[in-house]
Amino acid sequence: MAAPQKFVLRVCVATDLAMKLILTERPQSVEELKNIMQEKFKPRLDCDPDFDGQLSVLMDIQELPEKGTLKVVSSESVCRVSSHYKCESSNQFYCELDRYTPKLVALYRQKSSRTGKGAEALREMLRIYDLEEEHDINMRRTLALHGLPVYLREDDTEFYKTCNGEDEMETTDTPLAFLSVAPDSTGSSSFSPENISIVIEDEVVMSELPRLADAFVVLLGLSYALHLDYPKKLTHTFSFIQKVLLCLDDNKALNPCLLSLKNELLKE
Repeated sequence: MAAPQKFVLRVCVATDLAMKLILTERPQSVEELKNIMQEKFKPRLDCDPDFDGQLSVLMDIQELPEKGTLKVVSSESVCRVSSHYKCESSNQFYCELDRYTPKLVALYRQKSSRTGKGAEALREMLRIYDLEEEHDINMRRTLALHGLPVYLREDDTEFYKTCNGEDEMETTDTPLAFLSVAPDSTGSSSFSPENISIVIEDEVVMSELPRLADAFVVLLGLSYALHLDYPKKLTHTFSFIQKVLLCLDDNKALNPCLLSLKNELLKE
């Protein structure tokens, strides 16, 4: 007979304060784990009025280790770190994105002339883009970023979400996503949303972001601050952004499909 599951966790609730938490079973959700932590540790954290609003680094309750460390990060700290990251990295990101956008769009148009679901999705995206009255720099950046997962044959349906401005935001079962508030139900909303929110583990952690490129910069900052994993279905997309657009090397070779894309972009 297997021994009952037991979780022994070291919870870092402050820079110089860690507490031990023992669980006899895995909580049903990250939210339930937060409630358990709050109930157990709140009496000793009365001096910290922000504890109720803090975020756990853990995103998926199935990833909770039987023995390990959890870090609790305040929302204020997340904003501060992501803002610092945005200031440090946004210029690099926008510069490289603008550098490669013309060739990316050309590759999208080339692939859209073929057959298959990816080609069909790119055709529809380019059709909507071409119908826009203005093709300013932000519109071109949005096209480049929106088309990237499609070009790389990845599924972005769980990452890009849209809601009508009059509807309540639905974030259930959303580990990590962009939620765009659309002014209407037309396809052009993907290029001209009213605003974009970042959702992590069913919670909106950042909102009122004006453009998709800005949302990516902030999300990458949050990933750095919270040690978030990239969406599993968009591994190539985020690796391209990290290694090619941000020039952040993780000492791992580029995936062959990303290397091929990079070589295409570097051709004269």
